Amino acid sequence: MMYESYLHLVNPWLFMIGIVFIIISAMHDALIPIALLLIGAALLINRFFRTWVITQVILVVAAIRNLWNKELVWRKIEK
Repeated sequence: MMYESYLHLVNPWLFMIGIVFIIISAMHDALIPIALLLIGAALLINRFFRTWVITQVILVVAAIRNLWNKELVWRKIEK
């Protein structure tokens, strides 16, 4: 249970923060962030990595959307 909470609530935000920091660093002509961006772009060829990245983005978008509306996917079954 603890691992799922981390993977769904914390990990996507850490991923987005990391991407933002790498992009900001790359704007200052630093070599390592530019290399990291190129490696990440090359890894998008791999289906598993691409799926993980898309999943992280979807989780962040869903968390932001959930701030304004509480969208229920499943209804609670009355017993």
